[in-house]
Amino acid sequence: MSKDKELGLCPLDELLPYTMHMMETMWSYDEEKQKKVIKLEDERMARLLKKKLQDDYASI
Repeated sequence: MSKDKELGLCPLDELLPYTMHMMETMWSYDEEKQKKVIKLEDERMARLLKKKLQDDYASI
């Protein structure tokens, strides 16, 4: 499995339908729930980036 797939990264054409669905879902939430979902997603992405940077640094 490639490192990109392992980290959940994929080509834009695969990501776009999912992103549009998520945006539509987010718009249906009230403002507090939107903030909570965004915060959780930001934390998840930060963990993935930290892992990728650690792996990249370890491979040097």
